Amino acid sequence: MQEGSELTYAAVAARAGVQERTVYRHFPTKAGLESAVWSWITGTLTHTTFEASTVDELVAAMRTSFGGFDAGAPLIVSMLRSSQGLEVRRRQQPARQAMFERCVDDALPGAAPDVRRRAAAALQVLYSATAWEQLRNFWNMEATEAADVIELAIRSMLAGLQIDDRPQVHRRRRT
Repeated sequence: MQEGSELTYAAVAARAGVQERTVYRHFPTKAGLESAVWSWITGTLTHTTFEASTVDELVAAMRTSFGGFDAGAPLIVSMLRSSQGLEVRRRQQPARQAMFERCVDDALPGAAPDVRRRAAAALQVLYSATAWEQLRNFWNMEATEAADVIELAIRSMLAGLQIDDRPQVHRRRRT
């Protein structure tokens, strides 16, 4: 996958130096194989978990993940670009979403449901391999500096939402 190839049983077998049926024995489904690769990436390379419940825990997790993204950049970029990577990330979405919602609930108790939902979605966009990649490619930032940028954005957004407790008013645009 680091070289842009699709994850296949044949490719895994060739790379591991085993017969293809051995790979099938360990991973009977393609989804199982993909999940195993993603588990290795998140557990060994990026140390990504979806356990954070506070903003401080989220920021710490993001810093660790961004360091792993730098360490395995070719593989992370490949996962971002591939349909397989997208499918694996989609399967993880319930756990990711729950984490971002917990962090927002902790940071913005009593906020309106639509504000909490949008803030959680914004957290996911900020704490993502895509955000890391943008900062890396267009701002030439290493993991630490990229994490500093994302932490600033996260904390600023949440602080702004804490201050702005006025009812949300939708104003018409003047034409």
